[in-house]
Amino acid sequence: MSPDNFYIKNPSITLYAFHLRSELGSEVVKEAAELWEKLTTLSEKFAIPELHNFTNQLICYKDGHYSPAAELRQATEHLELLPQRVLDFHQTSPTSNLTLRGSLYPVKLHDVYAVDLTLFYANQQIEISQLSQLNPQGCLSPAYLQTSTASLGQTLLLYAEPLEGMVADQALAEACLQAFWRDSPAALPPLVQSGQLLGGAIFEYEIGSEQVSNHIHILVWLGNAETLKQAETINSHLLNLFCCRNKILYSYAQSRQSNTQGRSLYAHLEQYNHTFKQAATTTQRRLQELQRLLEEMPVKSLQYAEQLRELQDYHTTIEANLLNYQNWLENIRQLSQPEDKLDFLQNFYNRSCSTLQKQIQIDLNYLTPGQQLFAQLIPTLQGLIEVHSIASGFERQHHLEIFVAWLAFTLEGAAISVKLDYDHQFAEHVLAVLSIPHLENFWGNHFLEMLVHLLASGLPLGVVGILLMILLPKLFR
Repeated sequence: MSPDNFYIKNPSITLYAFHLRSELGSEVVKEAAELWEKLTTLSEKFAIPELHNFTNQLICYKDGHYSPAAELRQATEHLELLPQRVLDFHQTSPTSNLTLRGSLYPVKLHDVYAVDLTLFYANQQIEISQLSQLNPQGCLSPAYLQTSTASLGQTLLLYAEPLEGMVADQALAEACLQAFWRDSPAALPPLVQSGQLLGGAIFEYEIGSEQVSNHIHILVWLGNAETLKQAETINSHLLNLFCCRNKILYSYAQSRQSNTQGRSLYAHLEQYNHTFKQAATTTQRRLQELQRLLEEMPVKSLQYAEQLRELQDYHTTIEANLLNYQNWLENIRQLSQPEDKLDFLQNFYNRSCSTLQKQIQIDLNYLTPGQQLFAQLIPTLQGLIEVHSIASGFERQHHLEIFVAWLAFTLEGAAISVKLDYDHQFAEHVLAVLSIPHLENFWGNHFLEMLVHLLASGLPLGVVGILLMILLPKLFR
């Protein structure tokens, strides 16, 4: 007989799913209601009509539309969203005579929407192969439920009780998981660790991914009658524990994006620094290059500061949720049995402390000096542009002074030449050599004579004067 033909008792599946409700404590995200909308589609998968319109009973819905304003009037960090607290339902299969029961418990935990959706065959025995009925078409997989950018992830808890004579070991756990996961589009997650909770063996399977829709986390819990009796006492603790877990993983995944963007901006900073050092030496060209850098850098600097702030926020979020995780784990430990082994829960805390937090701190240590360089480079650019602008102004003024001096020398030289040629012989001789006839009117002849003196005497004297202005200061330095 294959493991699929083995019978198990009291099987159930609990979906702990989490979704971002708001940012910065109060701003509701655009996709806040998508978890509830996704859950309504499960009514068709399981043929449970109560799930089709359960959102109408939520306090965050009004007239069939998402309206979270009612939540604001209830100042509580743990807000139950159904007036009756839990929505219970059941349906009997016409083919197998199995009665599937269920409960839906939606809640707001701080800035997160969370749900505990449990489906179970109470006091019934089923073949292991029938566990696929608890996940038709893989509808409980994250690839189906966790597709929004605000999705924080989920944990699936598959519970079953072996019959007398069966061993609650890894082989049975994997047989149950394979049957349950049969219709899922994702690969079967591997076993990562095991432990014991309330006297029942528990096996953890996981495929890690920074993409929430690809991250799979499933616990297979093989308990007994006593385990099932006590399970209710820790259920709320597990919901909060897994909420902290998923917020930690989500924050770390988001921090990877901020780190990537921060490093990209850091590369821009290095390029700016290189361009700054290699800018053209010509004053005008250098001034244009510096102005271009100054236009781009404040925007990049602001973006860089935003990535650093987000990294610090994610680090703080992880730190806060690690503290909460440890508190909820301690609550579970106080309710557990002496022989329980909770290392599978403690190890996540240890790994997160030693790896995730430290990695973000390393990223911050690497990127923070870049912010200081941005802060130093921008005023330096502003100062250089001001200096070059002043220098350009002095240069233009110097050129203007040279031009005025040249014009003065030229006009003065022409005036002296006119005074010396009082009988007009020089001017007439030059005009004769150039074969330029005298004009009949006085003013025309006078203009020609002035032009001769300007070209013959004024311009050479102007050139000599400018050369003396340029050379004499250099000779006497």
